[in-house]
Amino acid sequence: MTLTSLVSYPDRGQGGRSEFRGNCSPRLVQDLIEHYKPKLFYDPAIGSGTSRDVAQSMNVPGFFSDLAQGYNVLESEPPYTGFDMAFWHPPYWNIIQYSGPGGQWGGAGNPGDLSLIQDYGEFIKALNEATFRIYETLKRGGRLAVLVGDVRRKGVLYPIQRDMRWYGTPDAFIVKAQHNMVSSRTAYNGNFVAIVTEYLVVTKKADAWIVPLRVTEAKQTDTRKWSGATWQNLVRAGLEFLGGEAELPALYECLQEHRRVQESSQKGVDWQAIVRRELQTRPHFRNVDRGRWCLVQPA
Repeated sequence: MTLTSLVSYPDRGQGGRSEFRGNCSPRLVQDLIEHYKPKLFYDPAIGSGTSRDVAQSMNVPGFFSDLAQGYNVLESEPPYTGFDMAFWHPPYWNIIQYSGPGGQWGGAGNPGDLSLIQDYGEFIKALNEATFRIYETLKRGGRLAVLVGDVRRKGVLYPIQRDMRWYGTPDAFIVKAQHNMVSSRTAYNGNFVAIVTEYLVVTKKADAWIVPLRVTEAKQTDTRKWSGATWQNLVRAGLEFLGGEAELPALYECLQEHRRVQESSQKGVDWQAIVRRELQTRPHFRNVDRGRWCLVQPA
């Protein structure tokens, strides 16, 4: 099969154990090997052994281990480096627990187990450290393939592939359809959007020392500092901030903090008249009493 930016494997293929939660399709690893033709393969988190089984069936040597076998990618070193390809399928935060009571392996909780990290920011920090240690083992020209999925907690989406660091020159971004998931057999209420995809980020190590790095920075910005806002949206946001309904003086006072209002005042523009015009002409504003306005759904 020719590897494309969209893959789907309803037939899982041969390798690893399908009953092991969090396992990936052997056919994905097979396609990666067929496409990139690595001579030496590295997987520090084999889980049920999928990548090892596929690589062995294709006569590709390498190093295959994981935390359950005592290999902690955050602390351990492989016996050799200079891999042509590394495959990294980390836990998707704490969606599936691996070590500790109730985990896939059971026993005591392992301090190197990323699935035990409860704080998302700390998880991303540990994930980035592990990913870089894996990237370091590549030879120049080698590829790092990281398979991750999104997580939703209490209505909040955590896009791991977006939040993690990308080490190396981006080579491919592949969307992978998921099949036979536990969540696919669950009925959800409301406007819940089920997650049925994973993402494979493939990067290339182009230089021995210099590492291209892509980092997503989560920030908040106050739109009241933006002078390019339209008057319509400015008035709507002011009413929303005031609970959806307000007297004109309260709305004026609220809008005085906006940069566009301040710049208009400095230019001698009667911005209050503009606000009244917006309230009177837009279908999503309604006059409920003298000098009092509210937000409504346009017909």
